[in-house]
This record gives sequence, structure tokens and C-alpha cells, in this order.
Amino acid sequence: MRTTTKPRCIPAAFAVIAALAGCASSSASSSSSASSGNLEAERLADAPAILVECVIERGSVLGSFTQSMLRAPWISADRVAITEANAPEFGAWYQAHDSVAVAGKSLSAWQQWSAQNNKLPAAVCGPDATDPSGMQHEVFSGDPAAGNPWGN
Repeated sequence: MRTTTKPRCIPAAFAVIAALAGCASSSASSSSSASSGNLEAERLADAPAILVECVIERGSVLGSFTQSMLRAPWISADRVAITEANAPEFGAWYQAHDSVAVAGKSLSAWQQWSAQNNKLPAAVCGPDATDPSGMQHEVFSGDPAAGNPWGN
């Protein structure tokens, strides 16, 4: 459950998604009044990092895609670790790579699917990756403003 008093605003790279989530608005809303649409928009904003973590864990995509991550500031100990400081760089990297196909669909298509279904795709994250909330916590543990819009 969210404990912040307004939706978490995310980097400029996700400005369109942020507008959908209500971050562009100056009015505050309580965690209990967050609509399912806002939660879906927040999942849409957070899914890229979680999906990329799945791709890394499973080794689903190789070549230039993984090479592009080697010295990324949002990789720590071979894991995606999003912080407030490195989120813009991850956003820019993701925008440049969201068309990469994983399990027959682009990352951006899996991003949409994850947000709409409130779960991770087994085709990308494996059949045992059933807890997007847990992965959200792992991937965004370095961002104290990050909430958790996944199912719990």
C-alpha cells in the first residue's frame, strides 16, 4: 500500500507516463484514493526496469542489447538498481531499446501487458517470477520515493 501523499513523480524520460499517473498535477491525493488507472499508469512507468531485470536474470537477449548495459550507472552487481540519481539515464537507455524483442514481443509491448495485467509475463520473467511487488522492491530499493503499485 502506498504511504506517500501524492503519486511518485518519475524522471523526465517518462514524462508522458507521469502525466497519466497524475505527477503533472499539483494537487495531492491520499494513498487510499488512488484509482486503478493511476496504479496502472504507475506500473506502466515502473515495468521497464523490472522487465529489464528479468531479461538480465534469464539471459533472454544477448549481443548489443546486453553490451549496452555493461557500464550503465543503473546496473549494480549485475542487477538493475534504480535510484533517483540514475533513473533519467535508465529512462533514456530504455527509450533507445524498448523495441528489442523478447519472447516474440517488444519490451514496450511487454511493458503495456504487465501494467494492464498487474503481473509479470512468464515468457519474459519465467514461470516462477510471480511476485512483481517483490521485484519492484529489489529494483527500486535505492529510491526512497518509490512506491509499489503492484497488487498487494
